[in-house]
Amino acid sequence: MMSFGRSNITTVGMIVMGASMIGFAISHYIEDKNTFIVFTLFIRFCQGLASSSIQTSVYSIITIVYPDKMERVIGYIEATMGVALVVGPLFGSVAFYFGGYQAPFLILGTVFFIFVFLGRSNIKNLERVIEIQKDTEQVRKEILNKKHSNSSFHSNEMEPEAYNLMVVNESSPSQSFDSKSINNSKADEENKSKETVVFAKISI
Repeated sequence: MMSFGRSNITTVGMIVMGASMIGFAISHYIEDKNTFIVFTLFIRFCQGLASSSIQTSVYSIITIVYPDKMERVIGYIEATMGVALVVGPLFGSVAFYFGGYQAPFLILGTVFFIFVFLGRSNIKNLERVIEIQKDTEQVRKEILNKKHSNSSFHSNEMEPEAYNLMVVNESSPSQSFDSKSINNSKADEENKSKETVVFAKISI
């Protein structure tokens, strides 16, 4: 779908659907029963392919063009299809009553071809909107990736400095010198106290 394009798939599907409708109208002139069955089954198969291609491309367009209103727009489409299923038999019976077997198929086939020409420009515009949104999303992802890579680079750059400062503070020679001087002073005081005690005993 990405290589052929959503708009092209929708257009081809509508053309095939309209041609199938007109094909059912032409089948009225087939007199052989077996040929009629094979021909109508083939046309019905083409209708199924057209319907699936149209629905797939339309739902794909909706999810991209209306990401914030996707559920609402899909609900509108489903509601419209439900109304069409209810009104369709009434329209078909009225068209058959006034125009015969061929009238419903000719009318619907003509409507499909009209919508192909009317909706072609709108579908192309939607395709451009999709491409713009894809480009915008790609640029946004690239910006986020650059920010993430820059932040990770700065964090990795600061960590060794902090670690070196911590190591220097823990093993600084000034602190080791201070601890040695304190120990030496304590030892001198103890020696002095011992000498004082010995001198006192000798004097006694």
